[in-house]
Amino acid sequence: MTGFAEPRYALDRCMLKRLSTDEAADIASRLVQIDPWKTLKTDKDRLAKHTETPNGVGGAWGIFFKDKLVGIVSIKPNWLVGPYLDFLGLVPAAQGEQLGADVLGWMEKQAQLSKARNMFLCVSSFNANAKGFYEKHGFEDVAELEGLLVEEYGEFLMRKRLL
Repeated sequence: MTGFAEPRYALDRCMLKRLSTDEAADIASRLVQIDPWKTLKTDKDRLAKHTETPNGVGGAWGIFFKDKLVGIVSIKPNWLVGPYLDFLGLVPAAQGEQLGADVLGWMEKQAQLSKARNMFLCVSSFNANAKGFYEKHGFEDVAELEGLLVEEYGEFLMRKRLL
């Protein structure tokens, strides 16, 4: 099956797998303590609920590195004319390990298998490191959405063309 439906994916450096309720609560409580989620005042219970996968397609996977849960990736597979990276978060100890690059490569491969024309995401205007990371991986600004999540900051809607 293609298009973000499998419960587990083995990537080059990490493993993606569906999360249990306890795992989702654990990683959510760690991620909300760091930026950008700390600045955005993200609630850990809302983030943990965000990891649920309706209908078994799309949704969220835990990111496991060296057998430890270190992050979350969440995908909306059919947003406009391509998948939307709804959430990508890694704990600080896992940052710099190229896991984000692995996840974006996996997302692109799944998108291409589904014959998607684009991939999309939003990144907070204050999160220059993440914006640079996405630009390095081929994403370009489409629009700035002022006050989308919190009034003080905007979100950049970004797109990567696949065709």
